[in-house]
Amino acid sequence: MSLCPRLARASRLGVSRATPLAFHSHRREITCTCVSSLARGRIDYGGLSVYSKASTQSRQREDSKGNNQEGQAQVDKKIDLLLNERLHPLGSYTTKDWSEGSKILKYLAHKKDAMPDDVTLGFSLLVRMVKEHSVTGVTAKRKWLYKSTFLNKLVKQWRNVAKKRGKEVIDPVKLGKMLEGLSKQVPEFKYDKATFSMIMDVILRQKSPQEAPIVAESLLNFLKEEAHKGRPELKPDHVIWTQVLKAWSNS
Repeated sequence: MSLCPRLARASRLGVSRATPLAFHSHRREITCTCVSSLARGRIDYGGLSVYSKASTQSRQREDSKGNNQEGQAQVDKKIDLLLNERLHPLGSYTTKDWSEGSKILKYLAHKKDAMPDDVTLGFSLLVRMVKEHSVTGVTAKRKWLYKSTFLNKLVKQWRNVAKKRGKEVIDPVKLGKMLEGLSKQVPEFKYDKATFSMIMDVILRQKSPQEAPIVAESLLNFLKEEAHKGRPELKPDHVIWTQVLKAWSNS
């Protein structure tokens, strides 16, 4: 089922009429490919583009709060290593890798004055660690990775950065597709309606008055369908309905 029921207007959303704009990703798998050249400084992970070296330098230049740049550089270096599947194929994380990855992920979700690159790195690392966990087996100690409680902290961080930096953050539709695709590949990974309410909030801020109600209604239909399939935690509440009505009233 298409996420967007009005495909006749899909071109306004930057997608082909022949390609339904949907959170459903049956034909699209999230890749976990590390594009090797660190000289280019780019990692394509979980469908997200992470510019490791260049973004680190940019983040340091923009850091006007006097944060520890040396410490940030160490964090970036560790993330590069954890995301590199040539050095760390799926299933190869050591206890130390898990410990460092967990600390970094929680740090990025709570970091003050976070930059867009921080959020992108956070989601990239989340995808990698969820997939790693699905290969090595679920343990009680790491079940927090699968719970929407932590995911929503990272999504909240993304929303807060979006308020300050606008479209420099991950596109809300792209983020929704990524989360849904990850949930399909690793069914234990869960999100809830609060996750998509925050995504909806950014949609209303970033999309044009013509685009926002179409995307918002498509997201509403997606949540209704998922709830009907046996996920009651995704049943739209009054917050989401209000957001959809707001999108239409502003169109």
